[in-house]
Amino acid sequence: MIVINRPITAARTTPVRSRLAVLALAAMVAAGLSGCSQTAIAPQGHCSPSYEVGGAEGKLKVQQKGHGQAITWGIYVASKYKTGTVWAVKVRANGTNIDAKNQTYEPHGSVNAARAKKYSGKVLEISGTAVHNKDDILTFSGKCKIA
Repeated sequence: MIVINRPITAARTTPVRSRLAVLALAAMVAAGLSGCSQTAIAPQGHCSPSYEVGGAEGKLKVQQKGHGQAITWGIYVASKYKTGTVWAVKVRANGTNIDAKNQTYEPHGSVNAARAKKYSGKVLEISGTAVHNKDDILTFSGKCKIA
């Protein structure tokens, strides 16, 4: 799922209000409410051979060649989000944090083969937020089963 939340007013959102908006948006998504944001419910898929979720704002892609093989993932966004965006991403396998990214460019990463094999059959979840120019907040999440 990729959600974009824009403030209703034209006023710029302060960092504190941005964090509160992210928390409020996460609560709405968890409750199944779309509020005033664009929402798409992401089905859980299989990481192998590939999994993709997203829309016009961007996509989350995951690839795994097969059982016990390494996993690669990346977030690819519309051109307007390529600059001026701060990303915070968490990667979990079976609920265990295995990676995190805090950066100003499109995040991508990998899970090595040994770790992928350890979590085979479990759920890989990649989720987080991106704040663009301090007033657009993208919330994203995807889940796939590790081969």
